[in-house]
Amino acid sequence: MKKLGIFVMCLATAAMTLVGCKKDNPANGTTPDQPAIVEDGFYVIGEASVVTDFKAANAAIELMGQGLNEVDKQYREGMYEKYIALEGGKEFELVLYKAGAETHYGADLKEDSVETDAAPAKVLKGLMVKDKKMKVTKSGFYHIILDLNLKEDLADGAQIIVVECNWGVIGDMNGWNGNLAPTKEATFNKETMTWTWEEVMEQSDGSFKFRHGNCWKYNLDKQGKVKAENSLGTTASNDGDEECLPTTKNFGGGKNYGIKSGIYTITLTWNLKSGAVGESFVAEAKRTGDVPFIDYSAVVLELVGNAIADQAGAEPDDVWTWGNKMDIGAPVRNGDEFVWTKEHVALVGGGEFKVRTLGAQPVGDIAAFDFGEGGTSANAKAVADGNYTIKASVNGKTGKKDLVVTAE
Repeated sequence: MKKLGIFVMCLATAAMTLVGCKKDNPANGTTPDQPAIVEDGFYVIGEASVVTDFKAANAAIELMGQGLNEVDKQYREGMYEKYIALEGGKEFELVLYKAGAETHYGADLKEDSVETDAAPAKVLKGLMVKDKKMKVTKSGFYHIILDLNLKEDLADGAQIIVVECNWGVIGDMNGWNGNLAPTKEATFNKETMTWTWEEVMEQSDGSFKFRHGNCWKYNLDKQGKVKAENSLGTTASNDGDEECLPTTKNFGGGKNYGIKSGIYTITLTWNLKSGAVGESFVAEAKRTGDVPFIDYSAVVLELVGNAIADQAGAEPDDVWTWGNKMDIGAPVRNGDEFVWTKEHVALVGGGEFKVRTLGAQPVGDIAAFDFGEGGTSANAKAVADGNYTIKASVNGKTGKKDLVVTAE
């Protein structure tokens, strides 16, 4: 319902971009006043970052990556992105290098509100113009999004958006409800920064992502034709590869990372590099211990979805606005397993539903959670109209969940 199916990951580096450098050496025909890069594209240049002169030998590390339009999941011509540390009060600009020539661009950045998949978000935004330098007031980590509007499909024209990034972890460990803030914030540095989350408990096998802000995507236009991703995930689609957790493959995609049951220290490290977004990040989830036994005796669950027919005990869902909800009470404990049972539930054929904590709220120290078919994130389905017995279960030791639906 509120999240897609679980994708298990290999934490990750995206495909390497081909960037070449030439040394200032008479042997190869270059001189110090020539650009040291050979790849066309946009570069972030200025005192606010590392490279202050476009002709510097290390200018290639400031190359922006091609932007992905999250509407159609395709790279968009004329759209570029860069995650970068910027020093407050210092100037920077975007320099286009093309066919041996350079053109300098910027914008009159002002605080603006852009539409997202959730509440509107505050960003710095301005129309792109030539020979205009920019500043941020606060030193920090930022996501720069540039769209040249080459198709002339954005009413506002070519634009630059600068978003301050406060990274969080979101996933099954917190019921996909808001971001977990780092226990150790990154120290500002123009070349490398690391965020750390300690004592993160994943009770059962699940998934997570890194996200900044409280939304998943930023709209670049009011019509929603172009959207930029607000999270970091994996491009991998393999399932169950536990051994690849500490590695760094396929990073920067939109799918969730898989994570096995346990206590973890999770780190996200950024290093200033050129090109694709994923090229700059390395992530690690290091297992530090086992999950303690969890007592679910006080947890009340409810059914929710458009498969829950109008009946005694059912009422409209006011949380996800997804059909009806129905309280199924507290569980019966059987050893390590806790079982919730509800008989004579009228279901609508073709509809879908899940079980979740009452009102999708946490219970004491137990984070809000939900699950569907077979205890997974997939919605359970009603085969036909009729009455059913529904049994939901959670193992307090392993965290394994299950959902069994039986026609009466």
